[in-house]
Amino acid sequence: MKKIIMVGTDPQGQGGIASVVRTYQNAGLFEKNNIEYISSHVADGALKKCTVFLFGFVQFIFYCCLDKVSILHLQTASYGSFMRKYLFFVVARVFNVSTIVHVHGAEFELFYREKSNFFQKKMVLYVLSNADCVIALSHKWNEQLRGICNIANVVTIYNPIATPLKVSDVRDPNVILFLGHVGNRKGTFDLISAMPDVIKLNPAVQLKIGGTGQIEAARQLAVDLKVDTHIEFLGWVVGEDKERLLNSASILLLPSYNEGLPMSILEAMAYGLPVIASDVGGIPEALASCIADCIVKPGDVDDLAKKINHLLIDDDLRGEIARKLQQTVAEKFDVEVVTNELTQLYTRLLENK
Repeated sequence: MKKIIMVGTDPQGQGGIASVVRTYQNAGLFEKNNIEYISSHVADGALKKCTVFLFGFVQFIFYCCLDKVSILHLQTASYGSFMRKYLFFVVARVFNVSTIVHVHGAEFELFYREKSNFFQKKMVLYVLSNADCVIALSHKWNEQLRGICNIANVVTIYNPIATPLKVSDVRDPNVILFLGHVGNRKGTFDLISAMPDVIKLNPAVQLKIGGTGQIEAARQLAVDLKVDTHIEFLGWVVGEDKERLLNSASILLLPSYNEGLPMSILEAMAYGLPVIASDVGGIPEALASCIADCIVKPGDVDDLAKKINHLLIDDDLRGEIARKLQQTVAEKFDVEVVTNELTQLYTRLLENK
């Protein structure tokens, strides 16, 4: 029996794609649709990265030679991630395998328009133009991908989030939270820069930063601004530690410059945690029910501080936003809704083969 092959980064690793794939696995998508997952990347050293990629690539070629593949579903970001998936895509085309290109890279348009050379641009155009289906994470991204090469085969399927088993009604009104890679793209330094104005009105506030990246630079900025006693760096948080944070904080903050549809925002919404984030990628679609209170422009540190202060002092508003965001999750992002959409897509491609 033929199977669907999904290719992407190690599901046990860090980052959005790994989190999405784990959610698919836990929801039973793989069993329901006879999907086998092949890892094309791990976060370890160069030797292991090469070994994992080559093993997965040869495995896929072997399956194709045996006529065991019905659909290739590529989970791709930008830069090196896309280049690795390009090789899988070419093999699928040679063996007449249907292809789905699921674009996650927060900087994909930047990667294509400004960071790619002539040959890389041709590779992007070849993949997007010849894929049987391209999946965008939001309607905004759908338009951007269509604009790259005027393709019509793009559908929007949101990232999924599972309903938490336990959601707390008791939160610490002085704890605000950041989850993600620490650095410029996620707006971590802007968030730290906003802290002096936040502390003026809310002197007991504590910012907890969960993530890896430019930790030392972030620590130094906090020291320079004399807000280091109000900021705690937790490293990468997962499992029960993340659940505790999502159940105890009063606001999640993600003032990014580029995003797709961040899993940290969907997780916060599912836990009934109000969110303040930038109007980039699919974020405005996720926070559509509370744009005025929850959306900031990238780099607008003053407005970021104002919105944080506004939510910190208004318990009723935080509660209202939490209810709206949980309703949005149930309607748009619940894992059952999303996996049903993927199953329908697989069925449609198989029927048209």
